Amino acid sequence: MPKRDSYLLVEDMIGCCKNIFEYTNGMGYENFIASKITKDAVCAKF
Repeated sequence: MPKRDSYLLVEDMIGCCKNIFEYTNGMGYENFIASKITKDAVCAKF
């Protein structure tokens, strides 16, 4: 399997960070901890 270009890997990481921000935007720590769905979605993006 060929290695992916570093630029594409960084692009993927930035996309994941943007998604995580969307999932958690406006959410406080307590709400994040209480939301299993959000925690699962954030962990899946890591």
